[in-house]
Amino acid sequence: MGCDFMYFLYFPRKTMWDVLIALSEIAEPSRHPDVKIHFPDRDLLIPNIASSPAEYEWPHDAESFWFSSVYQFDADNAILQYQQNGWIDINDHTLQVTNPPEKIGIGYIYLHICTDLQKELGHKKSADLVLYRFFTTGTRMSLLFQYSSSIRKAFVNLLQGFQGECGIFFNESDFTELFWFKCKPYYQNIPDAWMPPDEIQNLLAGADHSNHWGDR
Repeated sequence: MGCDFMYFLYFPRKTMWDVLIALSEIAEPSRHPDVKIHFPDRDLLIPNIASSPAEYEWPHDAESFWFSSVYQFDADNAILQYQQNGWIDINDHTLQVTNPPEKIGIGYIYLHICTDLQKELGHKKSADLVLYRFFTTGTRMSLLFQYSSSIRKAFVNLLQGFQGECGIFFNESDFTELFWFKCKPYYQNIPDAWMPPDEIQNLLAGADHSNHWGDR
């Protein structure tokens, strides 16, 4: 079986419009029709490859959304290798990044947005949060997710810019990486990528915080 690494980003519900706009701004234009999300006072158009006609229009309060998009990231060594060879060799530094780095589209990246964490995931205390789960097409893109500093930086920028509550990277190992929590960068292992933020808070409260970047 192939790898299926994922990023989990949690944002306050009130920032949903702004996060979606930010994602649409880094997405490549598509030949397909834009997806339309109906908010009470306006509509938002998102570049997307929908799998069925029914997925081209959504109410803003849907319990979940599914997107397939090509996102543009600043080229780094891992992205250049993926573009040229379709594989990542962390010891290969022959490809040179331009300054400033060029933008390279990576896709399709799948995005599941869950707005009802209690119903879908049993997160009873997360009513004010929305989960954005980015996942890959398989092993090769999973390794790109793991080794690309540019992709990580893009997700950190989203969290930093829109009051991100929690950022998690899941690489199917025994421990999952918590890299953002409560609007601050973190470097901490947690046992389960699906832990809701309130459970992570309880876990961290009893842990040694020496790995917290802000304490270094």
